[in-house]
Order: sequence, then C-alpha cells, then structure tokens
Amino acid sequence: MQKSSNKGINNNHSSDLDNYSVTMVGLGGWGVITVGRLLADAGLSIFKHVTFTSSYSSAQRGEHVECTVRLSNDEIASPVLLHPRCIVVMGPAMLKRFQFRLRAEQLILLDNELFPDTIETDGVEQIQIPARSKAVNLGNPQVASMVMLGAYLAKVNPMHMDLVDKALEKRFDTSHPEVLSMNKSALWEGSKLVINKKSGHN
Repeated sequence: MQKSSNKGINNNHSSDLDNYSVTMVGLGGWGVITVGRLLADAGLSIFKHVTFTSSYSSAQRGEHVECTVRLSNDEIASPVLLHPRCIVVMGPAMLKRFQFRLRAEQLILLDNELFPDTIETDGVEQIQIPARSKAVNLGNPQVASMVMLGAYLAKVNPMHMDLVDKALEKRFDTSHPEVLSMNKSALWEGSKLVINKKSGHN
C-alpha cells in the first residue's frame, strides 16, 4: 500500500533529513502491524510520500510478521527496502532472520529483556529498551510494540509525538477509553526511556 499527501508539509527540514525508513519485525499478535500503520498514518500529515508494506509468514498468532514504513518528501521509487535506516526487533528469532540486512550507520532497537547481551553488529548503533517489562507494568504485555514505537520516535525524531498520539485516537474505538489510554501511555513511556538514556538517567 502506498499513500501520498501534500498536507502540512514541514519545510523546516533539509531534504537529507526528510527520508526515513524503518522495518519492524515480531510475532503475530504483538501489534507490529498496528504500530507500523500508526506511523504511516501520522506521517501523512507532514510528508509528501508515505509507503507501508507488510508481510506475514502465517495469519496465525505467534508467526513471523514484518512491516516497513517509508516517509519522504521525495518520490519513493519502491516501498520495498532491503536495508532500512532502522530495524525494530521484537524477538530473538527475528534478529537471526534480519541480521544480514544490517549495515554500518544503521540503527537497531531491541528489547533488552529478550536480548540480554550486546549483539555483535559492527558499525550499527544499538538501543536496548525494556519494552516488555514496561508494558507489563502498564497492564498489558501486548503494548510492548507501542513502547518500541515511542522509543523509535524519540531517537529518530521523524515527527512530533503528538501526531502519532492523534493517529491513535483515530484508530482506536473511543468506546474503550481504557485501551486508548494504555496505548498512549505505552507510546509516551517508550519515548521517556530514550530521553532518559540521552540524559544519563535510569
């Protein structure tokens, strides 16, 4: 699926910084596709071109799921991308499938509970986030992917967090405010985890 929009383009960025790509990988039922769509939907408000692609090894819960989002003010020749600028990995088995796609100067976000040791990735920046434990503390381990999305936004800064917050409000049924509130909390908690790392706080 490819979308384009000319609404609200942020002209304050240079063109080199106006191209973002992220691949998120995990297991079915972990919300990987949901957070990818949220990022793409939010991106439509400030980027001229947005693409979202997804793939499934099986429709069943617990099987491999992958999605890629590209955000750009330049035309996107193809939504398919072998080496995105960032990879968000939600499980150890997923890393084995994608480690060959890592290149120097890329960024990889990992849950440090699933990856207790540093992964050998020469020239690749690693950010380890306690996403699952944070999600459990919030009341639902399935919002770990939302924690990771918040961490990605805080680290890479492709757009203001408020835009994704608004996309959440559009996507989730307002008749279940507790679900919306938990997902919003997970998003912002993920952001805080990265901000605290930058400032040297635990």
